[in-house]
Amino acid sequence: MTFLQGRSRVSPSWRVDDHLSVRPLSVDDLPVVARALSTNPASTRVLEKVGLAEVWRGRSDHGGPTSGMKRVVHADRALTPGLLAALVALG
Repeated sequence: MTFLQGRSRVSPSWRVDDHLSVRPLSVDDLPVVARALSTNPASTRVLEKVGLAEVWRGRSDHGGPTSGMKRVVHADRALTPGLLAALVALG
């Protein structure tokens, strides 16, 4: 099947495959993430109390005011390596 548009011929190959579906993101698709300084154990306790688990602990040298300080990252699920690296880079 071919469609005419102006004087050009347009084939139906531009159509999305019927096997694919697109849906909007929901809150369940996004991880809940929190960062805290490791010198603040009260924050860590609160994060664990609300169900977040520690997914990273260490230092990042991002050049900001807290550069070199030890941080913890908590999340409600496993994070992709790229997302975790971006969170660590924030400092």
